[in-house]
Amino acid sequence: RPRPEFRETFRTLAASIQATGAERQLRTLLVMSAYSKEGRTTTVLNLGAALAENGARVLLVEADLRQPKLKQLLVAQNNYAVHDTEYFVQNMLANVSAEEKSWQLRGISTKVNNVRLIPAQKLGRHESPPRLPELFPLLSQADVTDYIILDSPPCLKYADAFQVASLVDG
Repeated sequence: RPRPEFRETFRTLAASIQATGAERQLRTLLVMSAYSKEGRTTTVLNLGAALAENGARVLLVEADLRQPKLKQLLVAQNNYAVHDTEYFVQNMLANVSAEEKSWQLRGISTKVNNVRLIPAQKLGRHESPPRLPELFPLLSQADVTDYIILDSPPCLKYADAFQVASLVDG
């Protein structure tokens, strides 16, 4: 329950993105910052909620595979899909059928109306991250959404954000 002035900041940002989107197609957005604890996940959550409040259908993608937090913040504990590994970003990049990938692109429902989520499973300490750029051909097929917002890891610590930065609209 953010303070009114905090919420208004994200409403203003959402309105700006929607206005810019009229001139230039802004469908996929990446939220990145240099260091940990600078508010990337907070920005993703609140921007998604503000866009959804304006009637947009929003899909959040957990692209921070080191410290994924969106699922624990957004998904109700009684949601059966919380533990369903078919929804993890890593599984979307695995060799599964086109029909299954299409189904996974819908994401799981969240506590926020019109906001869905494709969560990630935290990488193991010595596990190599999947190639996130391979996710973009799939995301371009997500026709059940108006905006796709990706939460990234800190870009000065991990290369993941830079791998996808050139592939998003903003």
